[in-house]
Amino acid sequence: MEALRLLHGRPLQAAVYCVSTVQEEAGLRGAITSAYGIHPTVGVAVDVTHATDTPGNDKKQLGDTRLGAGPVVFRGPNINPRVFEGLEKTAKDKEIPVQVRGAPRPTGTDANVIQLSRDGVATGLIGIPNRYMHSAVEVVCLEDLERSARLLAEFCLNVTSQTDWTP
Repeated sequence: MEALRLLHGRPLQAAVYCVSTVQEEAGLRGAITSAYGIHPTVGVAVDVTHATDTPGNDKKQLGDTRLGAGPVVFRGPNINPRVFEGLEKTAKDKEIPVQVRGAPRPTGTDANVIQLSRDGVATGLIGIPNRYMHSAVEVVCLEDLERSARLLAEFCLNVTSQTDWTP
């Protein structure tokens, strides 16, 4: 919603939809129906991702992801390379710090079903670093939330009907 607020009154060259989905943990059901109903050309899922800057996390398995270092931009088989490049370029151009993380398998996020919706959707994934995920004391950094919204808004401003999402 903050990304939409940041876009208010700015010239857009593409329609922008924002969807809050349900049942991600029970089969990604909300994203299935949302992506099917909207039929987007490009979609960016936003979710939390494990912060590994705490004891007990295996950085060799999950990567080095820190609170306060910016949102995570994922790359991997579910992620369209052009969407990844667009997010990364936007971050660089607007001086938004980001962390890059690989996802060698399906991510388990809404990005999975967005990518496979209808005839396929160019998909990206932004992760907000989160400590103690799936517990009663989850922690995120407000700056990471703000940077994620700004990254999304600035990315949307660069999308046109002429943007080529072909990998």
